[in-house]
Amino acid sequence: MAEMLVEHVDASLDSLAPFSLQPADRFLRRGQTVQRLDQYLNAVAERPVVFPPEMQLLASTHDLQTVVASGEDGLVIEGDRPVRLPIPSADSATFLDSGELLVTAPVVGRRVQRGREYTFKDAHRVFLLVPTTGEVLDETVLDVTDATITAVPHPMDGSILLDAGEGQDGSHLFAARVVGGKVIVDLILEDSGPVSFNSSGDRLLLAPHPSFENGVTVLTWPRLEPSGSLDGDFLGEDLRLDLYALYVDAERVVVNCIPDGGPILWTPSLGRRAHVDLPGFTMGEDCAVIEMLGLADGLFATEIWGSETRSTVVWRIRPARGNDWEIT
Repeated sequence: MAEMLVEHVDASLDSLAPFSLQPADRFLRRGQTVQRLDQYLNAVAERPVVFPPEMQLLASTHDLQTVVASGEDGLVIEGDRPVRLPIPSADSATFLDSGELLVTAPVVGRRVQRGREYTFKDAHRVFLLVPTTGEVLDETVLDVTDATITAVPHPMDGSILLDAGEGQDGSHLFAARVVGGKVIVDLILEDSGPVSFNSSGDRLLLAPHPSFENGVTVLTWPRLEPSGSLDGDFLGEDLRLDLYALYVDAERVVVNCIPDGGPILWTPSLGRRAHVDLPGFTMGEDCAVIEMLGLADGLFATEIWGSETRSTVVWRIRPARGNDWEIT
């Protein structure tokens, strides 16, 4: 059912920026360059950068004119000239249609215990910045502790979901909007897994959180009313829902199942299903999908670990028809 398009044996999905499940411009740092990738994860443009190798690439404009990177010492915005800000350990950066930049970063604290210094993450700050100058237009604080944030922009309405993962302690999902030059943030959900929108933005898909027994859920947006759900018990005793679930297109959702189920297609309401065969890979003890990303309509990428290999593969799912939706 899936057609392999490209295999990148030297690429890793978690090295791409931004790391969100839904389709977006993807960027990759290689040495002292940042590359823009196409929908098949092939480099199509690049620019040189001067920030040091230990800094993490967070975001870039489509034309690569402005690049954002984060490190323990602060934030760097490389445009016509580098702008450095004392915002350490930022974990997301999102360019807004207005040209402003929304950045999230933990409040990093330090303590000394038995003669050794330790760092820890306290509450999270959200900054609204002018990228050309670094001017801070507004700042607000999220009441989360020891979290890592993934930013998920809505495809239409300008809002940005801030998915604050707190490990085994759960998660908090915030909706951020810029109104009159101010950042307005509302807590909308707790203890959901990674999230993604469909292309029209009227549905929000919630993947399972690994520390809780909740399944995959589809909510309407912005009302957050249930539209579909999937409990892991439905799969049987031998399979469990993984934390990767995303829209392949307007008509289909793909959910990864472990330990040896691999990707399974579902209708948008999480009703009928169909297994997805990945030619060249047999899911089992020595082969597993460990990450997935949406790329474009009908396209998604998987990172697959074998006993001695690690491959990033781009797949195309052909349109569903006839018995593609038979229960298997």
